[in-house]
Amino acid sequence: MTDTCHQLVEQNSQLKKEAVMADRKLIARNERIQNLEGLLQEAKQRLLSQNEKFEAQLHTVRERLEQARSAKSQGGMALSFGRIAKPLRGRGAVEDAAIADEKAMAARDKRSSWIPSFR
Repeated sequence: MTDTCHQLVEQNSQLKKEAVMADRKLIARNERIQNLEGLLQEAKQRLLSQNEKFEAQLHTVRERLEQARSAKSQGGMALSFGRIAKPLRGRGAVEDAAIADEKAMAARDKRSSWIPSFR
């Protein structure tokens, strides 16, 4: 009977130790859950603020687009955002003349004197 009593006392102490460890794990798990819930709320708030900013920017872009469309339909300048809509044409003749002038000056400079006063 004493052996059985000793075994029961030992089992009881082991169970108490396990219960304390289980309580610690449970407390740590609950703290972790609360921490994650707080982080989730912060992330939701950030997402909502970012969404509001995005909606505001989208609204301004839509307004600008609508203004540009209305200006275009009224015959004004089409989307004057400071960019060139089409490249300029007909510059080839000017460039060819400039190249020809440079070649003529180079040919003339070859035969002239290297002294500046005798050119």
